[in-house]
Amino acid sequence: MDVSLHPCHRYPHHVPDIRDIPRRRIRLLDQFCWVLVLCSVVTLGLRAASGVAWPIAMLANFMPAQIVLLAACAILVLVLRRWRQASVIGLVAATQLVWLHTGRVPRAASGAPTSLSVMSFNVRATNPDLRACLSLVESEPADVVVLIECSHRLAQAIAGSPAISDAYPHRSLPTKAHQWNGAILSRYPMDLIPLRDELRSAGRRDELQRFRFHFMFQRSHIVHAPAGDVVVSGLWLTSPRTAARWRDGNHELRINGEILERYLKPLGLPILVACDLNAAPGSWRSTRLSRVHGLRRSIPLLAPGSWPADRSPPLRIAIDDVLATANARVVSWRVLDTPAGSDHLPVVVEFQVPSSKSP
Repeated sequence: MDVSLHPCHRYPHHVPDIRDIPRRRIRLLDQFCWVLVLCSVVTLGLRAASGVAWPIAMLANFMPAQIVLLAACAILVLVLRRWRQASVIGLVAATQLVWLHTGRVPRAASGAPTSLSVMSFNVRATNPDLRACLSLVESEPADVVVLIECSHRLAQAIAGSPAISDAYPHRSLPTKAHQWNGAILSRYPMDLIPLRDELRSAGRRDELQRFRFHFMFQRSHIVHAPAGDVVVSGLWLTSPRTAARWRDGNHELRINGEILERYLKPLGLPILVACDLNAAPGSWRSTRLSRVHGLRRSIPLLAPGSWPADRSPPLRIAIDDVLATANARVVSWRVLDTPAGSDHLPVVVEFQVPSSKSP
């Protein structure tokens, strides 16, 4: 038989060089790993630009998931023995973790006494289970209870509860049917910071009109706790379900920042703000509050979220918290497993604050 007629000799280009197969696989693996590196670097850009556009801001709310995914990618690339790519992805994951950890209230020393405990709870304005809400408050979960989206109907029920009156004799509740912004209940004496009256008497009606509908303007109080005086207030920002609502919430944050800087910080007291930011730690809203206004998130790095209440802890987002100024320390932080008819879970934080008295 003439070997020149054999197919392998007549069409040599049809016969693959087996030495090329590993090389191709190596090139594909290298390209795959560099794509992972590029994606990891992109997450840094998204984090830095989270205040620019709504879709980017939404991605920033899932920074913990991004860090877990980056860590998994780094491990995968290490298994593939691509050391340079793995080191870059690991560095990006570590940078994200540092960003996520910043802007939080430091922990108090072990065994430190609690100066004041605060519960932050978005009860939901349309909550159908008022009895459950009353039972939660009657259980005396904290020294100060801040209810966000407290309806006038719930406020009336609280005012008519003897048990709550005994537990929390000092209260600030909505008094009119159209008011639902929030309520503050305290077992210690507290004084309303009369911002509305001050602006009205000074004839500054433009400022009054600008601030009047915000919880921080309506119901900021000085609580006279045994350890010292503390400013306690509330903050609720519009949920970013759409781009327009995201912009509205960011505008509300700027307005509340003005209230904080103009009226509350000059008092020179520790400030605790129960909040529903509708944004997670690491988001633009949390970052701005920390960097611009000095209000830090008190939630520990590995603590579970509070919303939505019907999800398991890994699937909940930490949008509820108690913000604090730098002179406060967190003794303990926990989520209560009692939604009481709301789609949020209550958050209770124990603080150690320096002894101080209001001027």
